[in-house]
Amino acid sequence: MQRGLMRAGLGTHVYQQNMLGQDCLLHAWTIAWGQHALATAPCTVAEANVFHPEHDTLFYSDHLLGLALLSAPLRLVTDDVLLVHNLLLVAAPVLDALALYALAFYLTGSTAAAIVGGLAYGFAPLRFVADACQIQMTAAWWLPLMLLGGLRAVRGDGVRWALVAGVALAGQGLTGIYLTAFFLPFLALAHGLWARRHPVTRHRRGWTAWLAAEAVAVLLLVPTALAYRAVQAHLGAARSPFVNAILSLHWQMVDDFVPWRTVLVLTALVVLRPHDLPRRFREERALFLAIAAGAVLLGLGPALPLPFGLGTIPGPYRLLVELPGFTALRVPARMLHVGLLGASVLAAGGVTVLRQVVWRAPLAATVVAVAALAVEGPPRAGGLLPVFPPARMNPVYPWLATQPRTGAVVELPHDPYGLTTAVRQFASTLHWQRALQGMSGVLPPMYPYITSRLPEFPAPDVVADLAALGVTRAVVHTPMLGAPARAALEDAERTRRLLKRRWARGTTVVYALRPVAPRPLARDAGRPLDRTGWRATASQAASLAAFAIDDDPATAWRSWGDLDASVQRTWYHPMSILERWQVFLAKAPATLTVDLGTTVPASAIHLVLGGSDPMLLPEARLEVSTDDVTWTPLPLRPYPDVGALVTGAADAPMAAILPAPLPIRYLRLAVGSYDSHVRDVGVFTR
Repeated sequence: MQRGLMRAGLGTHVYQQNMLGQDCLLHAWTIAWGQHALATAPCTVAEANVFHPEHDTLFYSDHLLGLALLSAPLRLVTDDVLLVHNLLLVAAPVLDALALYALAFYLTGSTAAAIVGGLAYGFAPLRFVADACQIQMTAAWWLPLMLLGGLRAVRGDGVRWALVAGVALAGQGLTGIYLTAFFLPFLALAHGLWARRHPVTRHRRGWTAWLAAEAVAVLLLVPTALAYRAVQAHLGAARSPFVNAILSLHWQMVDDFVPWRTVLVLTALVVLRPHDLPRRFREERALFLAIAAGAVLLGLGPALPLPFGLGTIPGPYRLLVELPGFTALRVPARMLHVGLLGASVLAAGGVTVLRQVVWRAPLAATVVAVAALAVEGPPRAGGLLPVFPPARMNPVYPWLATQPRTGAVVELPHDPYGLTTAVRQFASTLHWQRALQGMSGVLPPMYPYITSRLPEFPAPDVVADLAALGVTRAVVHTPMLGAPARAALEDAERTRRLLKRRWARGTTVVYALRPVAPRPLARDAGRPLDRTGWRATASQAASLAAFAIDDDPATAWRSWGDLDASVQRTWYHPMSILERWQVFLAKAPATLTVDLGTTVPASAIHLVLGGSDPMLLPEARLEVSTDDVTWTPLPLRPYPDVGALVTGAADAPMAAILPAPLPIRYLRLAVGSYDSHVRDVGVFTR
């Protein structure tokens, strides 16, 4: 059987959602790590083997532990982690459709209507385009089961349905962050509506069982929720409101991903002819109308676009980001998944009405509804990309599997675009060695900085930084190196001061990094200058510039400050989000300039950049001047050494330490187009 699945491509290919199907490989690795860690060292499951020496790196993205547990029996019959992932991905639309079918059948009592609803939910183009490599979004079968179990419990159909709802809530919480967070407001709405329609006094046992099951599910989810919160606090990560606005739902997405015309017609029948609906569906239609319309409205993001390009007005999504945890989410457009749930149930209700209207030909009415769905939104599969098993990718990976798991590995040359990083991360499922590199939904501040320096390997300061981060081995693919890098590597190997060859096969060489004492920046940078008389100006968000020098780490100059203000505090803006972004880019790079008031002999300049996009750290450019005309660039490095970007990630301390005092009056920081926070600027003198 496994050979047949392999021949079908399920163990050898991934969807071509992006250039290399990176997200498919990321999720295959995530599920495999969960299964490996739970089977070998459950208490360390959060300590995934990427982004060494950071901790809890499994929670830098969706941890997928629910799917790891659900698919664990598959690992008993195959050790092919890609096959396990692909089986889940292929089965997900079917399971989604079956779950929605169960809910729709309970509400309508009609097999035909439930089939239409299931097809709309499970096989919408959304599942095969946007979700092609997003198993955490495709695994959406928990949502209908939450509603089905809860509704049947409060209607008095048995305590077992409360258990179904509780398991579904726990399963969803252990599967994906977005669907869990985005569905919770509507689950709360269901509680409120059902409390009125099915009072607790009428079915006390069902209500008690349902609430108890949900409470147990929440308790099971608390550890992972706290872990996500801890990671967010450690990294100082929060999504800009403007990012929410950029990644909000727009009409083209609805048109591409949902058969909305067919669903709208069927929903209109539900609204216009409620007397033709089964009583049970008629009682619950308000809930599903609220889910469908409310989710789409929230998906439009914090700035609702007006028609005909008339600008934007505030959207209700901005209320959600006031809730704990929602600041870490960046894609309101994913609310479309929740809206699809409500719309699919309404489509099932519409079919029951349609069958009543054309009572002489109910089968034909059903066929027409199915055909309309198929014509408007046929399931579309993208191309497939072949993926070699890790053991066949390169002989270095089987060799690493035989080595002790001490220290960490860096693999060179580094791909700054992450195209091969996902492949290498997937290959680590064979050996599980800790790695400096990785890909996920969130990057630690340390990562862009250190990887930007890897092209200089094996320069002594780069090797010292790697050693400071606990990297002990370098896997080098020599054909991918340029001639200067190969020459430097050969010289370092010949002198053996920094590197020692440990293994070689073909064009791949593994080097052991010799311990090198890191050279931290001078800890005694001098005494800080008094800030009296300082003045800060900025090319963007000028009103916030003074926050960079107010000696208050809770405030910051933010290069995106005006963009965020236009989303948060503007009740009407005449420009679209895209136009605002283009205006911002036209003025890039954003700059912050500090006038010290008088020329001073500076020995160091400290910057606290916590909360910035991590990609800023290697890109930020610091210059100083005495006359505001001629500028001298100064190199920025983590302070006091690269380890500060791990232990003090939320502060992201950077500094320029001068070998000799340099006269300066002005300093200027250029930050490109990244969302940049400058919480403090300090100038020191001796």
